[in-house]
Amino acid sequence: MLIIFGFRRRASRLAVIFTMCSFCHTPAAHAVTRLRKFFTLFFIPVIPIGTKYTTTCTLCGRSALISKDTADKLVAFAQQADGASAGPSGVPMSPMNGQEAQGTASAIDTSSSAPGEPSSTPAD
Repeated sequence: MLIIFGFRRRASRLAVIFTMCSFCHTPAAHAVTRLRKFFTLFFIPVIPIGTKYTTTCTLCGRSALISKDTADKLVAFAQQADGASAGPSGVPMSPMNGQEAQGTASAIDTSSSAPGEPSSTPAD
């Protein structure tokens, strides 16, 4: 009887945060990723062996290992930031805090022209 076994790694992206990269020193998005290693039997993951957490800079591509506590805090921060900008239905709210922009068209002065150009309306 032939038994096929081995190891497999699975990566899952937990969150994306915007922070300063410790490698390239630029503000960029970072993917918080969980890497899990499994013992496989007949190509089916059976037993989880280990878990690592990393952040990967989307600008320079370098990764750094982080602890589980740090990863949990970053994921909670990302979910809190997403929840603060989303309305009750999960749709992002406008800068007017969800209020309808009624009457804004009448508040815009359509008679003004670009700076430096003469006005098309006669002055009284």
